[in-house]
Amino acid sequence: ITDRFDDHNRHYLVMEYVEGRNLEEELAARGGPLPEGLVIDIARQLCDVLGYLHGTTPTLVYRDMKPSNVMLTPKGKVMLVDFGIARLFKTARKGTMIGTLGFAPPEQYQGVVDPRSDIYSLGATLHYVLTGRDPEKFPPFSFPPVRDLRPEVSTNLAAAIDAALAYEADARPATIQEFCDMLLYGRGIGVGGAKPSV
Repeated sequence: ITDRFDDHNRHYLVMEYVEGRNLEEELAARGGPLPEGLVIDIARQLCDVLGYLHGTTPTLVYRDMKPSNVMLTPKGKVMLVDFGIARLFKTARKGTMIGTLGFAPPEQYQGVVDPRSDIYSLGATLHYVLTGRDPEKFPPFSFPPVRDLRPEVSTNLAAAIDAALAYEADARPATIQEFCDMLLYGRGIGVGGAKPSV
């Protein structure tokens, strides 16, 4: 976002043009799930973006992570777009229920969000692009373990995504860095809610 302004009670954000396709379009173009290596690279880059947002003071919670808001450029760079419902995080403050069915975490439906809400939505996004199972077409908050759908996926990636999708926020990785360390290095797998896939 490079600028913002108001005009006659309408609010505008100015953003750079991003060449490429969003992840929804990428899935359609490939005719199925994305390769594991690409998903890991996308996840790593999104962890960097969320790490930056969550590290601001006050913390910025994105609130709308989903494949159609993640652009992939021809050079493989990931860009997060559409900050329309992002908000500053304030402890113990309730807001409006907003987000995308299938990708928004349970607590967001009660108007409660914190950085772990973005971790859930990232897990839902990665689950979809890795397995091809669109969560909008199934009952909310029902994600089969990754390796039930793609047994060949690495333990670290599958366990990190499964842990991010815990129904209770306290059972998810506490920070985006913990999620990233689990995904890339297997740290924390088998601790708390994060179980290795067999």
